Amino acid sequence: MYNYTVMMNKRCYLSLFLGCLIGFIAIGCQKEEDNFETPTSDNGKVNQWIDNAMREDYLWNDDLPGKSSLDFEASPETFFTSLLSSKDGKKLSDGSHHYFSTIEKTPTSKARAVSEEYSYGFEYILYSIKDQNYYYARVLYVLPGSPAAESGLKRGDWIIEINGQKIHASSTSLQYGGSIRCTLGTLRLTEEGKSYAIAKSGEITIGASRSIANHPILKDSVYHIGGKTIGYLCYNHFTSGPTGFDDHTYENELKDVIGKMKSQHVTEFIIDLRYNGGGNLATLQLLGSMLVPPQNLNDIFLIKENNKGEKTDVDFIREVPNLNLTNLYAITGRYTASASEALINGLFPYMDVTLIGSTTIGKNVGSTLHRNEKLGWDIWPITMKLYNSQMESDYEDGFKIEKYRYFADEMSLSINDNFKELGDTKEMLLSHTLNIIGVQSTSQSKVRNAGTPEDIQPFYSSQERKTEFGKLYK
Repeated sequence: MYNYTVMMNKRCYLSLFLGCLIGFIAIGCQKEEDNFETPTSDNGKVNQWIDNAMREDYLWNDDLPGKSSLDFEASPETFFTSLLSSKDGKKLSDGSHHYFSTIEKTPTSKARAVSEEYSYGFEYILYSIKDQNYYYARVLYVLPGSPAAESGLKRGDWIIEINGQKIHASSTSLQYGGSIRCTLGTLRLTEEGKSYAIAKSGEITIGASRSIANHPILKDSVYHIGGKTIGYLCYNHFTSGPTGFDDHTYENELKDVIGKMKSQHVTEFIIDLRYNGGGNLATLQLLGSMLVPPQNLNDIFLIKENNKGEKTDVDFIREVPNLNLTNLYAITGRYTASASEALINGLFPYMDVTLIGSTTIGKNVGSTLHRNEKLGWDIWPITMKLYNSQMESDYEDGFKIEKYRYFADEMSLSINDNFKELGDTKEMLLSHTLNIIGVQSTSQSKVRNAGTPEDIQPFYSSQERKTEFGKLYK
């Protein structure tokens, strides 16, 4: 692990993900304002602890309201939100604000796998239908060994009904529950590409949801095309192991995959981060160290800066397999965030990084987990900003479009048959990456970048529920 300490009731671990960079720092106490009476109620005690932690470590602690203006008897969730700065997080298209800093009750079960989820085992996009209150779902990927995989569901399938009923926005029936009967459909564009036609194509039954291991390595392949040896890794989250920081199972598997690619003399490498919301900083260090040119292993990977302006270096790791690359090709999407973005930014100074896909989240800050076991609450305030070795951190709105060699958002493309399985060389984004490398010709005519038809538009992705993924604890 990278520089962490353990204290009773105040324990934290360092990790980057869509919501947080998790690390440990001790929680200091601030001098209370004059005439402020220390709360004695249960909510008051929790909120006093929250207030102390935020005044010590919150990145924008200068924006915190004065104690006398705060309601210490409010629920901890309400109190925590009342402290947050408008600089924290993102404003959403509907006008609401999504904060990166979060709060939750301390998990009661510490034995569960941190990369495990209770679900059917597939991710999807919901498409809204014009003038209708129902939706169609398109499958993004299916986890191996899941009920969805056992049913034969595959990437690119359209689900148009559940148990004979239309899909509604408030429904959780696609995520978890008992056995479900899914009606599959075929959607095709009209000749003008402005509307669509649908036909039922069959039914499958997915067994009841259960705990599924969400392995970070979704797909790895080596291709021998055009005289080049090309490695491909679809990597979905930065997690050291299934049970937490002390478990290095996933990191060891990652080293094995990279080591095998090295033994096959891979000269080009594609990392697919389109569904990667982040994860553990130590795992990020590991992967970055295996991809950076070996002559730069003694250089600085990332720099963390806290609210006092203090900077801490994150170095590369030397004793790991290294692919000896000069180029990196990264496939990104609208849910690529945090550790994934830090990987790209941290490698920019040392190699030619080409981005293929769509604009990323734009999260260049990180959080610290503060846990109070006695009170039973965890908070994850943003506590640091991340830079590369050149002190660059200019991706608050995602990486700039001019840095992309090919731009496409698979969640808003016109209806087509480009949803091949991940790792298939004909899959849209991988195919274009191979075209950029110079080993495969891609037919642009098969990809409609103008957007979906007016009467069917992307509405929601199940990836959005993963904004809290990666909160690891010991």
